[in-house]
Amino acid sequence: MEDVRNLAVKILDEARVAIQANMARRYRTSRGERWINASGRSSAAFKVEDKDGVHVRLVYKGDDVAPLDSIQYGTTGVAPVSVLSDWIRDKGLDLNPWAVRTNIKKRGGTERHVEPQDWIVGPVVEAAVDALKEQLPAAAVRHVRDMLFK
Repeated sequence: MEDVRNLAVKILDEARVAIQANMARRYRTSRGERWINASGRSSAAFKVEDKDGVHVRLVYKGDDVAPLDSIQYGTTGVAPVSVLSDWIRDKGLDLNPWAVRTNIKKRGGTERHVEPQDWIVGPVVEAAVDALKEQLPAAAVRHVRDMLFK
């Protein structure tokens, strides 16, 4: 079953790489071209985890990472000031977090909240699930056939 596991790892790792690329990509809004510009911590939080040599999964976890929803759907501006302070520091900006929070609330949310960018994670994960459903059964059958007819 090693080749089945390796196939699953390959599919999930390709999804991880695609998501990380999307997190650093430009996109168009009604206000023009923008960057997703997720911090390195958020991007690096996507990992393919091999639990025990049998169970493999794509996870998003780490210390001080942005909630996944805020990466795709932005925020309404109710984020705690401490979170905004960390974000401002991570981006190397010289802004007042209270003013940022107030401005986001006035506009009705961040640009990604107003114009969600749901292509960042959702479709990539759906494509990975489809690939797993399609390719793993065939790989498992090949493995069993190889074992029976050695």
